[in-house]
Amino acid sequence: DASTQMAGDASTQTAGSASTQRAGSDSTQMAGSASTQMAGDASTQRAGDASTQTAGIGTVQIIRFRNNGIYDVVSRIITKTEANIWYRFESGAWRICTDDEVKKAEEKIKKGNKE
Repeated sequence: DASTQMAGDASTQTAGSASTQRAGSDSTQMAGSASTQMAGDASTQRAGDASTQTAGIGTVQIIRFRNNGIYDVVSRIITKTEANIWYRFESGAWRICTDDEVKKAEEKIKKGNKE
């Protein structure tokens, strides 16, 4: 939990909740709830509820979260329109991050800061 990972292309990263992950294209990232993830094109990102993510075109994002006491899983593929935009997953849906959330996420990625 609360770890920081940075890796290049075609990397695999696994971390617990409240972790920060940054990787290049064709990478796989797995983290728990309240994590921050950034990946390049054609990557796979898996995280839990209250996670913040940005990724390149063709990346698959998968979220596992509790929905009324039962685990649920949702996924999507990042399109050209959604690429490299920060999103937060909460209350069962992705939403575009506020300016403050973007700033916080980018600082975490850049410096490895923890929440």
